[in-house]
Amino acid sequence: MDAAAAEDEPFALYLMEGEIPPGEISPGSALVLMDKPLITVDDIVEYDAETHQIRLTENGLSKISQIQVPVNGKAFVIYVNGEMIYQGAFWVSFSSLSYDGVVIDPLLTTVENPVIQISLGYPGVSFFTGDDPRSDPRILEGLEKSGKLH
Repeated sequence: MDAAAAEDEPFALYLMEGEIPPGEISPGSALVLMDKPLITVDDIVEYDAETHQIRLTENGLSKISQIQVPVNGKAFVIYVNGEMIYQGAFWVSFSSLSYDGVVIDPLLTTVENPVIQISLGYPGVSFFTGDDPRSDPRILEGLEKSGKLH
């Protein structure tokens, strides 16, 4: 699938096709997405707008636990109603590489803690550059209309 994501999804996290390291994706480049989103509102119990944590359903947890993330990250894109809002990367906490974008560490998501933490920069916020896209009003509106915003 190309960057024309499902227009009826109020929130969708897509993985990108191929193994392009997130740090090599430039703004304005053509994005080739997987056919189906990895996470949709159906996989979300709630989204905490203050902490940027997504509590997952059992199905959502299963999807996240199956992701294979190399040490140089695995790119994702957040869409709302077919519109790309921002891109980021799954980044594992044992990586020795830094990343200046939005990150999710899938190793922190467990059966005991079925939560995705959307953070800024790896290994910490001091590595982040740019503007924080996580509170984009389109994301919050889509999640609120879906009854998932906390």
